[in-house]
Amino acid sequence: MGLKVKKFDAKVLDYSRLKAEEDIRNVQARIKDRELQTAARIRQEKGEAENRRSQLESLYESLQSRRKIYTLKLESYLNGEESIDNLIPTFRSLLNTERQCYMVGNHYFDNIRDLDYLCAVYFQKLGIETK
Repeated sequence: MGLKVKKFDAKVLDYSRLKAEEDIRNVQARIKDRELQTAARIRQEKGEAENRRSQLESLYESLQSRRKIYTLKLESYLNGEESIDNLIPTFRSLLNTERQCYMVGNHYFDNIRDLDYLCAVYFQKLGIETK
């Protein structure tokens, strides 16, 4: 009866174990690095979203003011009290403010989308309640 036994060298086994442990540490370090990168991006996107939200609120207030001014100038123009030269810049100012609101709002929602991608708790982080 013949027995076939493989002989394992202790040094080879130690080297294999050390190599496996090194691979594990390498993967753990990459995971930790990725966690830190994600946390940094979350902080950045949250800050940008909060800034854009306050900017958007300010623009909406400005937009309401510009609409009132435009409405008054339009009425004055229609009554013959105001020239078209005074009405056109007011209208352009209103349109520019509306465009800015649209652009800032678009960027704000981009930030929210990115926050959702990163952490899926963006509404809570921004203080927005959903129903």
